[in-house]
Amino acid sequence: MGHMKFFKFKLIRSILLYVILCSSESLWAQCSPCLFNDATMNITVTFSGTHTYVSDIGFYLQSPTGKIVTLAPSACDNSGSNFTNLKFTNSSASTSTFNVCTMTAPLTGTYNGYFDGSNKTIDWSVINGENIYQAGWKVMVYDCVGADVGFLTNAKLEISGKTVSGSCLAANSLIFDSGSINAAINDGACDATSAAKFEVSLPNSTSLASLNLTDQCLNAGVQLNKGGGTPVGGIYGGPGVTDNGNGTTFTFDPTIAGVGTHTIYY
Repeated sequence: MGHMKFFKFKLIRSILLYVILCSSESLWAQCSPCLFNDATMNITVTFSGTHTYVSDIGFYLQSPTGKIVTLAPSACDNSGSNFTNLKFTNSSASTSTFNVCTMTAPLTGTYNGYFDGSNKTIDWSVINGENIYQAGWKVMVYDCVGADVGFLTNAKLEISGKTVSGSCLAANSLIFDSGSINAAINDGACDATSAAKFEVSLPNSTSLASLNLTDQCLNAGVQLNKGGGTPVGGIYGGPGVTDNGNGTTFTFDPTIAGVGTHTIYY
């Protein structure tokens, strides 16, 4: 799993002192929780893999606390093979319904609903209130008929704010990615207990070693375009910190942070 870097600083009347605090993903989740909200966040789950009979399989997302979102259950009959960049989302940009009965394999496309005898919209509210920074997000592939087999080659979970001010993610994106894998889909496993589960991971470790915010007085004024976090593409946060939404810089206001001991994270 990737790690987030934290800096602890003490803001007094005349000086701002930075000290490395920790570099733990679990502390990121505890110190700065960001709770999923279907109304204010976009979410997309992507699957790529092989399977010799695509209607055997169903696609699901499991949160770190075990809540399960049905993305597309096994249905109908389709003897085609494989699935590539198959996406399930709550984005308003997609209004398509996944219907394996009528699709040509390899399965691909972007869908916000599924067919299992009738058309249904994916219910993402199941995971409302889940901490998106928490480790343990998993994709699941059910294989509801024996004999045919397959492998998951990549899975990705992307969560972003729908607007700059609409959520704790602002307009940034958080991406969990399995990378290139070759994980077997359990044949004939058609429930959450027996199905194949694959944990998707945060990006590689980040660093604030090159942070370009020097010592500040409380009355120094708003500090613009600060940054230095690596690799680029992260999200800055903390008291007085406003992420600029570009993956590279943030704004710091000492008067909002106030006198005391605070944490900047990336």
